[in-house]
Amino acid sequence: MHAVYTTKGWVLRNQTSGEANATLTLYTEGFGLIRVHAQGLRRAASKLAPHCTLLSFGNFSLVKGKEVWRLIGAEKNFVNADSSVRQLLARIAKLVERLIQGEEKSSGIYHIIENLADFYHKAAGQDLVSPDRLIDGEILANLRLLYELGYLADKAEVREHIADYTVERGHLEAVLARRKDLLVTVNKSLRESQM
Repeated sequence: MHAVYTTKGWVLRNQTSGEANATLTLYTEGFGLIRVHAQGLRRAASKLAPHCTLLSFGNFSLVKGKEVWRLIGAEKNFVNADSSVRQLLARIAKLVERLIQGEEKSSGIYHIIENLADFYHKAAGQDLVSPDRLIDGEILANLRLLYELGYLADKAEVREHIADYTVERGHLEAVLARRKDLLVTVNKSLRESQM
């Protein structure tokens, strides 16, 4: 009998696999970036489907098979309903998949993403969720992801933004004050990573 692992995770991708199955790409707190086979997920009667929507956060119960992870349980914690926030999270999901090749565990990466999404989930309807201001959250997340993955050095000009991975209004205001310079730093790091 296989051991069951339960971990917090984020659904980055949900791809059709056969008539009723799906392959999920999850970034998990416990295992990093993994691909998971979800048997019968696309069936109308599937009890797991509502918990595995694209860009949602939840708790996932998994079994490690010989070659693939298999989904055996899921419970959704939250999903951001705001379309602008979902677009932001989709861009971050693409960056995570681009920068991380294979299963690479980093709970720091998971917490960067979860904290940002949770902040915007709770801030729904506030000025910080306007499309104009979401760029600050994206820059903050990108700085932290690049630092966590070793593509950004701990320099004085970014230290206050990477010191911890919480997200509060003050963090976003600090990014806004230096938006242009920080955007240059992010873009330079991405170019240098050759990813």
